[in-house]
Amino acid sequence: MLPGTTEIAPECEGNIANQTRQTLENLKAVLKAAGCPFRDVIFVKIYITDMKYYKDMNKVDEEYFPEPANQCPVRTCVAVHQLARPDLLNASCRR
Repeated sequence: MLPGTTEIAPECEGNIANQTRQTLENLKAVLKAAGCPFRDVIFVKIYITDMKYYKDMNKVDEEYFPEPANQCPVRTCVAVHQLARPDLLNASCRR
């Protein structure tokens, strides 16, 4: 989603890497506004419509949550039939 809207950026349509990156950029803005860095994220839930997207999603996720593993948040990834927005391939919830 584009920040402050419910619009999906054209480059994100049908592209898991771009959707993941936009989601994380949106999270980054929220964390920054709260005065928190990414290292403060302790748990991540990822809902993905097909596990074939996992590898590409994971590559982008690793850009924002790099090693060492002991500093990365706990993470769960679940494949679901469909998300509330059919045009999205994944959705992440982070705490």
